[in-house]
Amino acid sequence: PFRLVGDPQNPRLVTTRSHQDHTERMIRWARTRVEELEKEGLCGYIFKSGSPSSGMERVKVYPPHGIPHQGRGIFAATVMEGLPLLPVEEEGRLGDPALRENFLERVFVFHRILGNWDSWGMGVGQNMYIYKAAGLSWKIFPWDIDFILGDGNGASDGLWGGPDGAVNRMFDTPAFRRMLWRAY
Repeated sequence: PFRLVGDPQNPRLVTTRSHQDHTERMIRWARTRVEELEKEGLCGYIFKSGSPSSGMERVKVYPPHGIPHQGRGIFAATVMEGLPLLPVEEEGRLGDPALRENFLERVFVFHRILGNWDSWGMGVGQNMYIYKAAGLSWKIFPWDIDFILGDGNGASDGLWGGPDGAVNRMFDTPAFRRMLWRAY
């Protein structure tokens, strides 16, 4: 087993019994993994609570003497630094309905903003214009280039339904449908 020791802002990852330091090896692996994840088009990431590698927060960092401090796992810190806009959460916190809903809303928004050109909603592409005036929040203006260019079925197309049965079942659940609407 591993644990974090030393400075909570810059902890070391060591084995519990032999105290062998694996920090540099973990950092190298984590940086390589973040580069790979950047190419995956992720819209969210869930970390393992309390893990010295993957804990997002409140991970025990043991000082030489005394009470453990709280820190962040090495991999989680690398992901959050390398992909700062990516919605992240810990699996243990997803048991809280408000935190879970907030995380899923952030995932939906991230998915939409990063180029979900063909949404699960309709069979043709949905596009948007995103605008932020100084001192104001971001505004999303959805529009559909396919309709503008004369493609698509217009008002006769449904808002829900698509090629993926699992996603259709998810959006048939009122709570998920509300989250999707709020994301826009």
